[in-house]
Order: sequence, then structure tokens, then C-alpha cells
Amino acid sequence: MSKVRMTLAGREGNAVALLAAFRREARDQGWADDAIEAVTHEAMSADYAHLVATLVEHTTGDEEDE
Repeated sequence: MSKVRMTLAGREGNAVALLAAFRREARDQGWADDAIEAVTHEAMSADYAHLVATLVEHTTGDEEDE
């Protein structure tokens, strides 16, 4: 599966905002709903540091298409 082209830097840092941004970007980039759900479920399975690490793992940091 490809990574979502977005950066987390400079975004509002609360968990809800980060997850919403990830979901929106993933959906806009053609990710399937079940793939988005799998990543967000994993991200929410532990603390904030785990959430951020999970999102970093599934994003490229490349915003050229945003």
C-alpha cells in the first residue's frame, strides 16, 4: 500500500485533528475505507506517541499534491 502524501509538521497537534487530517488526505488519495480504518484503529490503540509514530509510518511527508 502506498503512503499518504502529507506532513504532520505544522498541523494542530491534538490527536483528533491529526487523525481527521490523515483520514481526509487518505480518502482524497484513493485509499480504501478499510485501510484507513486499520491505520486509525492501530494509531488509537495506545498513547499519543504511538498515534504519531503510526501516522508517521503511513505518511511520506511529501505535500506536493496537496
